[in-house]
Amino acid sequence: MATDPGVVFSKFHEVNELADAIVKKAGALEADLQEFYKGVQQYCEQADGQMNDSFQQKLGNWNERMTDLKTTLHSAGQTVGAGNDDLQNTDQNLSKLFH
Repeated sequence: MATDPGVVFSKFHEVNELADAIVKKAGALEADLQEFYKGVQQYCEQADGQMNDSFQQKLGNWNERMTDLKTTLHSAGQTVGAGNDDLQNTDQNLSKLFH
């Protein structure tokens, strides 16, 4: 069977799994970045002077970027899931027209 570029094909359960995977990977990435952050923090606490001062200055920026990344990835996963649910509902409603 040839693939028609004008036909949309979706396996709803696979899209939902993808959405869940995005959210899970976001959590894992957040945990990895927190672990990295703690390592840098420990290193800087042992250092004197400018290194520790510089780290403290960058701390606010780090926290802001972490929040942005977490929000973006979680939103992406939720949006994929919600879009898939909407598409599935529309597909079901349209299929009722032919029964």
